[in-house]
Amino acid sequence: GCKTPPPTVFFHYSGENSGQPGPADTLRYVADSGARVFHAATLRFSWGLDSFGTGLPGPDTRLQQFMRNALDDLTRPARPALAPVRRRHEVRLGIGRRPDARVRYVAIYRHRGGGRFRPASPGAELVCATLAPTCVDTTPPPEGPFRYLAIARDPWGASYPVFSKRLRFR
Repeated sequence: GCKTPPPTVFFHYSGENSGQPGPADTLRYVADSGARVFHAATLRFSWGLDSFGTGLPGPDTRLQQFMRNALDDLTRPARPALAPVRRRHEVRLGIGRRPDARVRYVAIYRHRGGGRFRPASPGAELVCATLAPTCVDTTPPPEGPFRYLAIARDPWGASYPVFSKRLRFR
């Protein structure tokens, strides 16, 4: 068998006191390859999405939204890892990513301040767009805090962002 990493359990059904088989857990995990795996645990899970022909009440809009979110997550590239290291007057950014032939590049942005930001935020600057394992920022701010954001892009969309720790040159 395959080694399965620890899962995130979204819904748990023990089967106790119901007369139905159990247990059944709806869960998600990330395989060593980087593949994200979603497991619904039972065919009856789909009844909450569309109860047509089951004789049950209408679909559960909360479960439908959950599945929209799950499918959104499953269709994005995996988040890259980002490890900035300050060196004299530059920052060397280590970029870790899972092997995925669909990823076209990893974009790294820099922004002054310590808060979260988006690539389109005022003041956000594209530092590099690469598939290389490192990127060097030769023009970081000489003073004040700043941080980086990395996203992986494929032809269909972008990963969720990953942020670096806050950095500062003195």
